[in-house]
Amino acid sequence: MNSNVSVFISYSHDTAGHREFILSLANRLRGDGLDCQIDQYVNGFPPEGWQRWMEAQIEQADFVLIVCTPLYLQRYRGQTPDGGRGVNFEGVVISQTLYDHYYRNAKFIPVIPEHGSLDDVPLPLKGYTTYTLPRDYTVLYRLLTDQQATPAPEIGNMIYLPPVAGNGLALNISIAQEAVQPASYTNLPDAAVQSLVTQL
Repeated sequence: MNSNVSVFISYSHDTAGHREFILSLANRLRGDGLDCQIDQYVNGFPPEGWQRWMEAQIEQADFVLIVCTPLYLQRYRGQTPDGGRGVNFEGVVISQTLYDHYYRNAKFIPVIPEHGSLDDVPLPLKGYTTYTLPRDYTVLYRLLTDQQATPAPEIGNMIYLPPVAGNGLALNISIAQEAVQPASYTNLPDAAVQSLVTQL
């Protein structure tokens, strides 16, 4: 389990309801032990200015949640010159970071609201899993905290399988378990098999 995880949420100010959705998500993540940051937590404006603040948040965060909506996608692409310069700038930083890392991504996570669309995910992020919130909150939380739902079991010892011998005895021998069993393809009568196994 990974503790002290930092998360930044990149989103567009679509509506008052959407802003409330983002605030609720950030508050929930903080309540569940993650250092989540959004612009709504800043009182007034950051001393270094919004541009440097956004760049620092993206660089320093362990994960960046990108809340994809039609307006966010337009601003990410720089298609709304009348507003949304914050998302426009964040889009440049995100795209450049992915480009610099040859699109090996373990940081930028696309999410969509409950009634959102995968069509709103920016092209550089379409190759990664998108989470629908709040429905997929637990699955997303597992990713952020490195808690697998189905961890792989330990690799066991290999079983020796002898070659098939006509009219002979083939055995499966497990040294670790100190077990000797006839192979499924042994073609001797059961009584003969048991007698030979007992002698061994």
